[in-house]
Amino acid sequence: MPYLVEIPNVLQFSEEDKICRPCLQRAQRYASGQVNADNPTAGPSDQPTQEDPAEEPAEDPAEEHSVLEQPIPNVQDREVQVDMMRMIPLPGYTRAPFNTHVCIIAACNNRDLKRIHIDIRATVLQEKCFYIPRGTRVCEEHMLDTVWQNIESSTRRILNEFTPSHLKDMMDMLRTRKVFLDFDRRSLINNSVFHYYIGFSKSQFQDILQSCPSISQRYKNKAGRALATVITKLHTGESNQRLSQIFNMSRKTLEKTMNLVRQDIIREFVPQHLGYNHLTRQDVISRCLTIPNTLFGNSDASLTERKAIIILDGTYIYLQKSSNYYFQRKSYSLHKFRHLLKPFLMVCPDSHIIDIYGLYEATKSDATILSETMKNPSDPFHWFFHENDVLILDRGFRDCIEDVETCGYSAYMPLSKHDNEYELTTQQANDSRKVTMCRWVVETINGRLKNQFRQLRSQYFNVAASHLFDEIRIAAALLNAFGVPLKDHRLTEQIINRIPHHSPCNQLGEYVIANHLNRRRADFEHMDAEVPGLDDFPILSADDLVIYALGTYQVQQARSYYGEHIKSDGSYVIEAVVGPQTEFLDIVARLAGSTHDSRIFQMSRVYMKYTQGVLNGKLVERQWELLKECVALLQTFEEITKKLALPTPVYKRSFLT
Repeated sequence: MPYLVEIPNVLQFSEEDKICRPCLQRAQRYASGQVNADNPTAGPSDQPTQEDPAEEPAEDPAEEHSVLEQPIPNVQDREVQVDMMRMIPLPGYTRAPFNTHVCIIAACNNRDLKRIHIDIRATVLQEKCFYIPRGTRVCEEHMLDTVWQNIESSTRRILNEFTPSHLKDMMDMLRTRKVFLDFDRRSLINNSVFHYYIGFSKSQFQDILQSCPSISQRYKNKAGRALATVITKLHTGESNQRLSQIFNMSRKTLEKTMNLVRQDIIREFVPQHLGYNHLTRQDVISRCLTIPNTLFGNSDASLTERKAIIILDGTYIYLQKSSNYYFQRKSYSLHKFRHLLKPFLMVCPDSHIIDIYGLYEATKSDATILSETMKNPSDPFHWFFHENDVLILDRGFRDCIEDVETCGYSAYMPLSKHDNEYELTTQQANDSRKVTMCRWVVETINGRLKNQFRQLRSQYFNVAASHLFDEIRIAAALLNAFGVPLKDHRLTEQIINRIPHHSPCNQLGEYVIANHLNRRRADFEHMDAEVPGLDDFPILSADDLVIYALGTYQVQQARSYYGEHIKSDGSYVIEAVVGPQTEFLDIVARLAGSTHDSRIFQMSRVYMKYTQGVLNGKLVERQWELLKECVALLQTFEEITKKLALPTPVYKRSFLT
């Protein structure tokens, strides 16, 4: 019985040991069966109870140990029982813990759980050498997620010991599972397995096939398999040798099929979903979200008179080191210290990809790429966009701003500090944040491309570089066709109304500098929740935090910042100014290290003031965390002084309520 095999062998029991009634009954039935099996003279009435085939094994011993309340009676051969229960290490293989109460994915608390299908378990075992015990659950959210491509790093724990029942289940799955899938008879393939290989649903796959009639004409009744070779290669990033086994064809035939199908997709499917011809300028305008349109557009104008707003950025595709010295020099990035090529993305504010330029060598900067586009009068960019249309950029484009404005376009990017200055002014910081509030969309697209299509985040072989750009364009077209566009946050109006309240004058910063609060011996004392006078400290809801932080990004970063500064005993330091306050009734501060500086001994104070339950802090670069229930981000604040090499502070628990 698999249940008792999962229970550690306990030869002695105390009166304090407990077990639930169902588990006790199972154990007693198993013990009776062992006794009857060793006693051939037993009558028919002594036959053991038949195990329910649907019955699942007990919880994993690595997760939770079950102990019987009393010794199992009349078990004669204990040595055999010990051997059955002992954990066996299996080099090269790992497994997930068995648990029927939670999702297999780490940090997932969803309750709509379902058993992981045997086809998924067998596929993961065969391709990842990772065993998922029978009966393990997964939630609806992760059932058809790309997380299966990295399941070994996404599960709650990784174990490397197996029970005999685990080994038997593994061998049974590998023995009964087919070595290839028939994508021309898709109804016979489980939906989860189909999504594991393709990354899209069966109906979406059929839409792609119908958009490429050349594939159906060339391969007749094998068109589904031919299309699946390219999509599976993009989605899984598997080697051609492995794919030839899945599709039951030789490697040479597989590579020839992928080359022909790739050309058909580029010719017939991609132009429908990528490039200047698949949408109009009015479509780009209609895809602008509320915040970019309010900050950089003319939201009061009619739809036909509004400015088009786009976001531009480059990304990286890594390559092997080439034996061609010229290509080797051109593809080596001194920034990433790796060989790579650069696609250049042009994205709408709702994440729809307008077009992809490229590929460019690693030595060519983003500014040079955009400058060449601006200076090329025959580039379709100029007939598609009109004068005064808005380009949102990052600091890497600072050398081409003049060329962009010469062509009549408006360019916005985060500002850089002036010479001989160590930080941005308050006005510069606020203007820069307006850009970053809109520019993050292109980073999301880069993440989607490499998350949905694993081939793009792996290191390309040089022999495959010839069709690298085609695969990038196919991936972008698939995202446009079936991806979910970004939408305005439900608190967008409140966020927009708060932005004008950030004045160019940083009164808090001026007060800190004037009163030398940033000095090492400033009059600060540690606080905790029991300190009197904190009754008026504001209590913020989750929505208040999002509005105060002008979006969800800083709220999502709160866990990371909090984890960096809290100690294992839960201690966390918050300080208050000692002495009378005039302009500011209350000022609190905390010590914060730099996000990008590994020298943890360099710390800075981050300040915030509040008056009668109302926050009056400034938006700046650092983070202030306020604990309410778990942990939430209150707001980011500007670094008032240079980094100071402060001594290690004495921490004490200080949860604000």
